[in-house]
Amino acid sequence: PEVLLLRGRLAWITSRPAAAVRDWQRSLALAEAVGQQFDLGRVHLEMGRRLGDREHLERAEAILAEIGADWDLACAHEALGKLSDQTRP
Repeated sequence: PEVLLLRGRLAWITSRPAAAVRDWQRSLALAEAVGQQFDLGRVHLEMGRRLGDREHLERAEAILAEIGADWDLACAHEALGKLSDQTRP
């Protein structure tokens, strides 16, 4: 899952969003299949940040809180806050 997460990040920053999403989805599926909750949370966080997707950020927040990944959880809270600021009139 980590390699696919990073590959997706590279695709995103090199202006290939479709490839990024494809890699992140594969990473999610693999993390889910092998039960790697930390990786699952981090991929949701990455997708939520990059895509501006509240659902991914909320999923990341729930997973990271459940496993006690405090630093990544704080990142999810921050991203959700920024997203909320952007959607306010």
